[in-house]
Amino acid sequence: MLQSSLHTGIDIGAKDIKIANVTINRRSYFVENFYKIENPIGKLIPETPLEKSIMNKCFIEIKDIFSGKIIIGISSKYALFRQIQLPRLSKRELKEAIFWETQEFLATFGMKFISDYEVLYHGKNTCSILIAAVPEGIAKNYAKIALDAGIFPNSLDVYPLANACVIQVQKNYDPIAIIDLDFDYSEITILNDGEIILVRNLDFFNINEADKQADWENIDSFPMSYKNFIIEISRTFEFYMRNGGQKIEKIVIAGEGSKSKFCKAVIEKHFHVEVFMGAEFAVDHISANIKLNSDILDYFSAIGLALRGR
Repeated sequence: MLQSSLHTGIDIGAKDIKIANVTINRRSYFVENFYKIENPIGKLIPETPLEKSIMNKCFIEIKDIFSGKIIIGISSKYALFRQIQLPRLSKRELKEAIFWETQEFLATFGMKFISDYEVLYHGKNTCSILIAAVPEGIAKNYAKIALDAGIFPNSLDVYPLANACVIQVQKNYDPIAIIDLDFDYSEITILNDGEIILVRNLDFFNINEADKQADWENIDSFPMSYKNFIIEISRTFEFYMRNGGQKIEKIVIAGEGSKSKFCKAVIEKHFHVEVFMGAEFAVDHISANIKLNSDILDYFSAIGLALRGR
């Protein structure tokens, strides 16, 4: 009999806090349930004593419902990512190389930071590594939200790796782009053969404002509110292709973008690829007893965070 463990992913958004419980063993995973509560302070991190008290009550509610290994996502709004290629190194050499690579973050943040890395791909002679860094104070604030409510997170994680994990366990090896659009951040992650190839921040784009400003009385017209978004996505795809990438076959719109009225039509019209939103995207191993109060892509990152606890 395979031993299984319970993992909880907590996705803190400016609008909602989304939680997913996933049972994991060595061979498979099973999504047990979801939960969503409104973020009463409308921001990612509480600052005033009143905001901290309000958020504390939310996390006490989470504590009473969920248990197991807990992984909390840190918004890409606060994170810096660097993707590098290195020759195959020993563990000691790799650790030293990563240390020198992360020194550039000090100049960017201008304050203490914490960082971690993940080896995305091991080739015969090279390896691909994603380095993530966040200001130390931000990481402590995220941890404190949980700790003050009696929740002890096993780790803090970043969204590109969490989102990629959902695709990886689906065993989808096509070139695929995950466009995660939310109120507080937006980003694109490109995967090929289940591995992260590229991560790019799109903080300039607000999906809700773009939809409000879009004029779709003439469906053939191009909504100007999406113009910069399409330009930056095109540049990202072109950069990926110039560096040996294959043509993107599928695009998944996650986060608040999965509820957009126009985003799918805009992307399909411009890029001529298969686009998945909301209930169109199927995640394996979802409990039949779950009754979603939203579509599955709304919990995309929460599932990924829970899976990252493997």
